[in-house]
Amino acid sequence: MAPTSHVPAVVTALNLNGLGVARALGRRGVPVYAVHAGDDGPELRSRHVREVWRRTEGESLVDLLLTRAPTLGGDRPVLIAITDESVEAIARDKDRLAPHYRVPMGDPRVVLEQLSKEGVDAAAKRIGMPVPPTRTCTSRDELEAALRELRPPFILKPKDKSEAYAKSGAKKAFRLDTPAEVLATYATFQDFEPRVVVQEFIPGTDADVWFCLLAIGRSGAPLGTFVGHKIRQWPPHCGGTSSCEPGRADELVALSVDYFEKVGLRGLGSLEFKRDPRDGRFHMIEPTVCRTDWQSAVADDNGVPLPSALALGASQLGSPPGRLLPASGTTRPRVLDLVDPSAGASGVLVVRRSRAGARDRP
Repeated sequence: MAPTSHVPAVVTALNLNGLGVARALGRRGVPVYAVHAGDDGPELRSRHVREVWRRTEGESLVDLLLTRAPTLGGDRPVLIAITDESVEAIARDKDRLAPHYRVPMGDPRVVLEQLSKEGVDAAAKRIGMPVPPTRTCTSRDELEAALRELRPPFILKPKDKSEAYAKSGAKKAFRLDTPAEVLATYATFQDFEPRVVVQEFIPGTDADVWFCLLAIGRSGAPLGTFVGHKIRQWPPHCGGTSSCEPGRADELVALSVDYFEKVGLRGLGSLEFKRDPRDGRFHMIEPTVCRTDWQSAVADDNGVPLPSALALGASQLGSPPGRLLPASGTTRPRVLDLVDPSAGASGVLVVRRSRAGARDRP
């Protein structure tokens, strides 16, 4: 069933994630406008983007969106966030944006809480989600105390993706074997950002990292879900996806929908899990809140167009709500390869056919 809606969508960044979303929407007839800050690149020339809105140095995302809104006319466009920074900016100014855009995110206070590692840990414990033992620290003394309570190896990461932490040049996360390594690594960036989360590292390979992508409607009901797992990530053990494929693990759908419902999140998002090979249990690692994930392209190419479900409504895609699922009997699912994921939009996004069927949960 061909979609008939002409409500436009505005994508808040044109990195590889944003380009994948623009392609998915454009192929279904959605007029796509995209925000871009930075140098020119091939993604700016996508045939699926009607117009690129360039952010000048010092211009806020919200100011640009408010300036551009009157140029679209007609119905309010759907605002699709691509980065955590844009999610935070939109949440803080949702009241100003809502008269001009459809902002699928729910209560901004909940969104801002879920952008914080501390907020996620508190919500997960409140709901009863399986999570690795985790401590939030604001100083070296607190970190030393936490390390005495946790078992090695460890994951060390910032409490949130602050501008101060970005200025330190440190990686998004570190896998470390001993308390001494944790403290030495912390010393390299603590003057920029002392607030961190330290967590017990769940053993296993990159392929034991699973995810469930979701689109949640205004009522709180899922418009669609997609489960997959990583094949590789960079850096290994605690990096971004460099290759992934579909998988089957119904319990992850139930856990993810339950988390989003109880926390009160709406719109696009996901939960990432690590399967512990010692007992086969899944542990929640972190959510992606109110934006698309890099894996969105592989979901779309396997028949689960989550951004399109949000922009068009599942009924216009020929599926009732909650029924956007991969076609049964698919023997050669599509696999996503992201060459040099650290390169942002200068990397290469490739979706190809797998040689084997989708992997079941072990």
